[in-house]
Amino acid sequence: MDIDGVDGPQAQDLHQALFDMSVTAELTNGKKGLYHAQINPDDEASQRMTHHDWQVAADILGKHLGYEGQRRAIVMHEKKGRVHAHVVWERYDFEKGILKSDSFNFAAQDKARHEMEQLFRQKETPKRNKHQPELKAALTELWSKAGTGQAFIQAANEKGYILAAGTPRHPFMVVDKDARSFDLVRQLKGVRIKDVRQKMRGIDLISEKQAIELAKKKGKKEPDTFEMNVGPARKKKPSQEKKEASFTINSNDMSEPREKFDPKPYIENKLDMFAEPLKNKEQQPQVFTEKSENYKDNKDALAAEKEKKESGENNSKDILSERDRALERIKEIRRSMGRGRDKGRERE
Repeated sequence: MDIDGVDGPQAQDLHQALFDMSVTAELTNGKKGLYHAQINPDDEASQRMTHHDWQVAADILGKHLGYEGQRRAIVMHEKKGRVHAHVVWERYDFEKGILKSDSFNFAAQDKARHEMEQLFRQKETPKRNKHQPELKAALTELWSKAGTGQAFIQAANEKGYILAAGTPRHPFMVVDKDARSFDLVRQLKGVRIKDVRQKMRGIDLISEKQAIELAKKKGKKEPDTFEMNVGPARKKKPSQEKKEASFTINSNDMSEPREKFDPKPYIENKLDMFAEPLKNKEQQPQVFTEKSENYKDNKDALAAEKEKKESGENNSKDILSERDRALERIKEIRRSMGRGRDKGRERE
């Protein structure tokens, strides 16, 4: 959808942009030159968001993460009828010559989420489950009365809870009526994990994902109780062929008719962000070839410098010359993508 402020790039432009944004990490001691995040509102909210809203949401997240002014790419993705955005930022700081920090990113994401919900008037995500005390009391009572693991599973199912298998660190999970999963051991007062392992020994539970899907289906049906097979977990189905993604983007006025998302205008308005505008399309492959060859040359130079460093031949003068060469490479990369960076700053 967007590469550094320009709408409608082609797939090859995206690949080249991600390549250019990631290769700058080799000028530092870091290895991860990209930061990837997803903006994923609920179904109803995502259908109301416009093209401009997705860009504003990416700006908000970038501000809280500390990536303002950094090059970025936005890709829209539709999965099972739910629209969400993938946003990738370049972490390399050209002024300081280091990677921007990604520490405390979960707290930054949570602040961005709250600001997005306020701006777009979306339903606020609850910070905690207000029914958790009720959940703990109910499961603890069922656990104390059940003599076996299967009896506990059956009693929990009658109350609307589904037991599932988790991770090695949290092997037992419970899914409530709202399709939210919790660690089972933490919901049982005065019960240790070894006691749960002993009672649940020999019982195959369905996966946490299957339990969540089952709870969602159960929430749409009546009556409130349902039966569940506590036998061996079902095998995963073979991967299905990917379907062509299609989704709708609506304006804030819900009275207006929905418009189908058409990527054709994006393809027609192709624009290379990291080189001067080309006079014809036949020059495009040549530009990518030259960039790839330059990158290979830089890779060979970096490998030679690393080998020299390991052999102990470089002294203080070599270190200074190595720094000068690194700065020259930075300048070359900055010149090649200066136009794209200027576009991003103009947008900010």
